[in-house]
Amino acid sequence: MRIAFAAALLTCLTGCAGLTPQGLLQAMRFDPLTTDPTVIEVAAALDEAVELSADGLQIAISFNADEDGALLVSEVVALEVTETLSLPGDIRAAEDQRLWRARFPDEGAARFSAAQAAILELREADVQGTGSLSITVGQGCTGDRVPDTLSFRSWLRMDAGGAFIPFSRSDDLFALMDEAEAEALRRQLTASC
Repeated sequence: MRIAFAAALLTCLTGCAGLTPQGLLQAMRFDPLTTDPTVIEVAAALDEAVELSADGLQIAISFNADEDGALLVSEVVALEVTETLSLPGDIRAAEDQRLWRARFPDEGAARFSAAQAAILELREADVQGTGSLSITVGQGCTGDRVPDTLSFRSWLRMDAGGAFIPFSRSDDLFALMDEAEAEALRRQLTASC
């Protein structure tokens, strides 16, 4: 199951960011179906023009049937976000970025746990499928200036004492989205101010 999710991470990650080699190795050790979401922590570095809202990062888990591609489980949780200057392990944003740290709110952790349980039940019932886990930008603001490109890097920490592991990176989030998704994100980044 871990390998199926890790492979899905490589091919399905947010539709907007590439998985780092370290992220893939960590993903292979990370079981997204049994890890307690209350210990998962996410960090992201974004273009300095972006001001994330308090729930500006999202984590999503889903499971599609292999037979017909039907979406059987899908949950998206807005994370509680705060800006930070650095993370343990000397992780810092690039000069043109801001660094954000995020955790599951209690209600979101419960919903994510329910999705994990639903996927486990499908697997126990021998339903063949592919899962994905993604980190995306949910709510934020750039004022009246949306950057032409939107750099994005993310990290995951799977336990309180563990290290933040590179998860995904993209020089331009917009370029990895289809045109409609990119335009919707651009509109949202100016409308939310």
